[in-house]
Amino acid sequence: MPHIGRRELLEASLAIAGMSSLSRSAQSKPQREPIIALPGQTRVETGGPFVFKLASADTGGRYSIIESGTVAPGLHRHLHQDEWFYVVQGEFGFQVGSQRFKLGAGGSVLGPQEVPHAFVGLAGPSSKLLIMYEPAGMMEALFKELSGLMVNNKLPAADLVAAVNLKHGLESVGPPLSADDFK
Repeated sequence: MPHIGRRELLEASLAIAGMSSLSRSAQSKPQREPIIALPGQTRVETGGPFVFKLASADTGGRYSIIESGTVAPGLHRHLHQDEWFYVVQGEFGFQVGSQRFKLGAGGSVLGPQEVPHAFVGLAGPSSKLLIMYEPAGMMEALFKELSGLMVNNKLPAADLVAAVNLKHGLESVGPPLSADDFK
């Protein structure tokens, strides 16, 4: 068996590393065609009030974006992703970690991975948020399953939501926020 010197080993390693980075960049090529979502149009049909403006399939799994209204989730943490909120319309109360605060239109906040967070609409049914999940993870499947359990756009019992959340990479850690929490 021929002897491989350090130089040959280094050159082979660099060549393999180069091929690896080429394959990664080929897999993560940017979208070349516009993805248009008209008002009220969803990229993923959930059967509920959640409107996907960008789906996991649109971004190669890097992220997804939904438009959400006043469905207030319980305090939860994502085991594998960050969740970013942007207030489009109205006012929302947020809790991220131990901090509680209000944000109006144009405000945004990041709920980092593994940090408990929740939100509640404070300005009635016209309130709207954009929420981005990075990476996209299993959010589409989560919202489809939760939508199938909702009645009149209300989430089911907390123990059922907790079981569904855990199945999709979220851990329920507390009750939903209410408007009274921000008076």
